[in-house]
Amino acid sequence: MKNIYLILTVVLSSLLMTSCDVDHDNYDLDRGSLVNFVEALQIVIVPAGENSTDLEIQFISSDIVATDRTFQVSVVSEETTIDAENYSFNSSVVMPANNNSATFTFTAIDVSLPTSFGDVFLAFESDVIGEVTLERKINLKVKTDN
Repeated sequence: MKNIYLILTVVLSSLLMTSCDVDHDNYDLDRGSLVNFVEALQIVIVPAGENSTDLEIQFISSDIVATDRTFQVSVVSEETTIDAENYSFNSSVVMPANNNSATFTFTAIDVSLPTSFGDVFLAFESDVIGEVTLERKINLKVKTDN
């Protein structure tokens, strides 16, 4: 009985101490910049008596470079439930030189906003020079108190 425990211990130890054949040392590959929104969800409410309200949306990059960089932001239309007449933003956003964070302004406009929350999803687009971006989107919950 004692020998069976010893044999099982040796067999299990040898199985657990073998290494994988796959090499995961890819940390030094040039991946380009990773760009993402700081928040995944933000609330935007047009206050009673107002026609619009602004929200500063912060985004970050994984690196700092010596020149300004421009990224494209677009609406994810298949997930957005608010009509385009109810919001505006500049789809070209700039990350200033020597920075890894910046903001852009999203404006909610009460043309036909609902009084219960609707969704506007924004995402970064990959650019033509191969800038790597994350799949993460930002969900803006938008409504009016009017």
